[in-house]
Parts: sequence; structure tokens; C-alpha cells
Amino acid sequence: MLKKSIAVLLLVAILGGMLVACDEQAQGITSEKAVEIALADLGVSSDEVDSVHVHEGVYDKQVCYNVYITADGESLTYVVNKLNGDILNIQEGAAHSH
Repeated sequence: MLKKSIAVLLLVAILGGMLVACDEQAQGITSEKAVEIALADLGVSSDEVDSVHVHEGVYDKQVCYNVYITADGESLTYVVNKLNGDILNIQEGAAHSH
């Protein structure tokens, strides 16, 4: 009986841990992480840009962050997948609007 109880408790602990891990993965990256990804790809730090704005959106049926960066008079929009941090698109000269 004791072995069965321990086995059940162990199984519950393992399944509970798997559910927490899946939930964390489903939440994806933060907007701050999306900015870090875009700036790293651009090869600059946040101190080197004039402005950065982030909005959630959808791109090609994928939930994403639109990261708008302005530096030295140039504007870029990075589309960063919210679930895994992949860069889905980069558009030059894209205007940021609210």
C-alpha cells in the first residue's frame, strides 16, 4: 500500500510539473524580451536608439510583438513571434502609430 501511495504522489508531482512547464511555455516571451531580440539583431543597445515602442499583434496567423525602433532618423519594425522569440519579419521605414 505504501508503494502505491508513493507511486501516486510521484506521478502527481511529475504531471503537475509538466503542466507548469507547458503553461510557462504557452505564455511565451515578454515584450521586453522582444525588444532585446530586435536590438540584438540590429546590433545596437537601447542607449543607441531614439525610441522603441512595442505593440502586440498578429502576423501570418501568429501572435507577435511589433517592435518599432527609430535610430539616426531611420525607422524599422521587427515582428517577433510571441511564443518562441523568432523574428518573423523586418520592415524598413515603417511608421509607428497608436
